[in-house]
Order: sequence, then C-alpha cells, then structure tokens
Amino acid sequence: MALSVPSDFRTPPNIPVLLDVLHRHHVRFVVFGSGGAVAWGAKLTPGDLDVCPALHEDNLRRLAAVLQEVGARPRLIPNWNTREEVERWRPEPLTEAQLDHLFETRFGDLDVVPRPNGPSGADDRFDFAALDARATTTSALGIPVRVAGLEDLVASKMSRRRPKDIAALPELERVLALARAAAESDA
Repeated sequence: MALSVPSDFRTPPNIPVLLDVLHRHHVRFVVFGSGGAVAWGAKLTPGDLDVCPALHEDNLRRLAAVLQEVGARPRLIPNWNTREEVERWRPEPLTEAQLDHLFETRFGDLDVVPRPNGPSGADDRFDFAALDARATTTSALGIPVRVAGLEDLVASKMSRRRPKDIAALPELERVLALARAAAESDA
C-alpha cells in the first residue's frame, strides 16, 4: 500500500500519459521527486510529476510544445503568483524562468523545475547535467525514462524539510537501504 502524503492543492498526475507526451516530443529531462522515488520502488503517491529539463533552446521549444499539447497553465499558488499572471502566461519566451512552474494540465500536475534543490537546498541546486550524470534509465510502459539517482533524489526532497517530505522519509530510507544492499551484493 502506497503512503499517501497530503498533496495539498495539487491534482495527482497521470504519469504514463505525461511521460508519453514528453517522450513523443523528444524532450530531454530527468524525473525526480516522488515520481522518481516511485520509479525506484517507493510506495508513495505523487502529487505531481517533477521533471528537470535540459535547458538548451531546442529542448525548451519541445517542452513548450508539450505544455501546449497538455493544456498547461501555471497553477495559482497564493503568495507565489497572481490570477492575472496565470491567465497571461504563455510558454514563450523560451527561458528557464518562463518554464519554471508547477503546471496544472489535463493529465494532472506537472512540475517543471530547471534547478531542483541540492543537498543544502537552494545554495547548491542541481541542474539537468548533474542529475543526468547520476541518473538511471528505466522503462515506464515501454518508454525509456531517465530517473534521478536515488541519493540525489532523497537529498533534493529532504533539503526543503517540508512536512510531506519528512513524512515520506522512512519510505525513502527503506528504498535507499534496499538499493545499497543490492549494490553491495552485486559487488
């Protein structure tokens, strides 16, 4: 049974559909967050799908096409953005800041995070290259998906110290212990 961490105001994602659209558009990204933890075997229920995209212009153009296809709009978050900003949002210009949002889509929430928190939080953020260098490729319904390395994923989640992340920590530690044990037995 999956640990259901309160997802606050988010709409749970249809992860297979979102991954399929990203794949069809050839977007380069790494999955992290709870969705990444689930790919590693954690019994969690993601409130959104967190992706860290490569930031070169061609990739951002493909990501913008995905956002248009899934009907993405930045989610209205009090003290973060305004209704007017949400209504005016367009995927262009193709910049990191323009695409760095928690989006509500027809298929649930998609969180595009170009620079996820690192082990020390915002002071040492990850980027696509850093996550991708330690990521693993898995298959989700026949779609190859890059998933952040488990230690990077846990470090990023724990750096924010949010109640939902702290509640997920025992499950993340369980999966991390299993992965380490498997690595030791392979050595």
